[in-house]
Amino acid sequence: MAWNVSFSKAAQKNLERVDHQQKIKIITFLQRPDILENPRSSGKALKPPYDHCWRYRVGKYRLICQLEDSQLLVLVLKIGKRDDVYKR
Repeated sequence: MAWNVSFSKAAQKNLERVDHQQKIKIITFLQRPDILENPRSSGKALKPPYDHCWRYRVGKYRLICQLEDSQLLVLVLKIGKRDDVYKR
């Protein structure tokens, strides 16, 4: 079964601030068949305080996502460069 991708309000704001070329790369990445089939095949599980999240790397940007197995949903929580995406 295919997973769906959704953005939190914060992630939508983050995505609006990203330049156009990078935005296309991020959206294309989230639509890849391997991500939609099994989002755990790519990326990396995070440690506390983000122990319930996964990280995906797209160029200089990181996507912090929560995987909701019951709904087959990849919820993008944050988008940003490595130096500030992990700050709370």
